[in-house]
Amino acid sequence: MPIRHTDEERRYQVKVSLEDKEIVIRIPEGVLSVEYIQDLIERFELEEFVKDVKMSEEDAWTLSEKIKEEWWAKEGKKLLREKGIS
Repeated sequence: MPIRHTDEERRYQVKVSLEDKEIVIRIPEGVLSVEYIQDLIERFELEEFVKDVKMSEEDAWTLSEKIKEEWWAKEGKKLLREKGIS
């Protein structure tokens, strides 16, 4: 007799497989948004990119602050307008 899963149980059935030398992750629709999954992928890519970087924690902090400042200078006013803040 086949096992019947509730919708709640089905939501969390994530499957990982190796297919043609690629890791494939299958996530049922509606469990995570596409945007969230894309953010995770970008984080994985960033972690892979910086894994061999030789940088002190202080230098990394300084770089992150500079990047945030540049982003705010370029995009901040637009974001605040979109949110009705300025």
